[in-house]
Amino acid sequence: MRDYNFFEPFLKERKNTGLKLIYGGIVASLIVGIMAVTYLYQIFEIRGLENDIKVQKQTINSPKLKEIAIKRNKTQKKLDILKKYSNQVENTNKITIEEDNINTLLIKSISNKLPTEISFQSMIIKDNNISIQGTSQNRTAIAELIHNLKSTDEFNEVYVGGISNLEKEENEIKQQGYSFNITFELKGECSSEGE
Repeated sequence: MRDYNFFEPFLKERKNTGLKLIYGGIVASLIVGIMAVTYLYQIFEIRGLENDIKVQKQTINSPKLKEIAIKRNKTQKKLDILKKYSNQVENTNKITIEEDNINTLLIKSISNKLPTEISFQSMIIKDNNISIQGTSQNRTAIAELIHNLKSTDEFNEVYVGGISNLEKEENEIKQQGYSFNITFELKGECSSEGE
């Protein structure tokens, strides 16, 4: 005959319950361990970031960096001013090149028409109008200059503003001469009319 143990099912349940508690404890311990490691990692990470922030603040607030920032701002302002001036100079240069009525060729052309007895005191060039003040040893040289300017195709309306006597006394020797004023204009469009 066979023996029956009526308590056997209760014993198996106790073993299963004990294993479940052990497994539950292990899982809970693992979860708590993971949470603790994560917490500690985040604390170290936060402390590292705080140290980096302190170092960055010290670097930013250092006198050397402030001095460099001040120099950079001054240099940037100078650069901005230079850019403005550069733009203005470029615009002026373009206008001058486009409306270049007065150039070395014009000055050479006028000087080639000068008799040797004439010297200029001043030359005023405004738009296309030219005014010359000068001196001469005789009236014939002034007349020759006027004739030379009128005979060229470069100038219009040559006008003598006046001729006056000059008496110079150098080393007790009287020298006679004449002062004159001549105005004329360039042929072609006046630069102020084009604006």
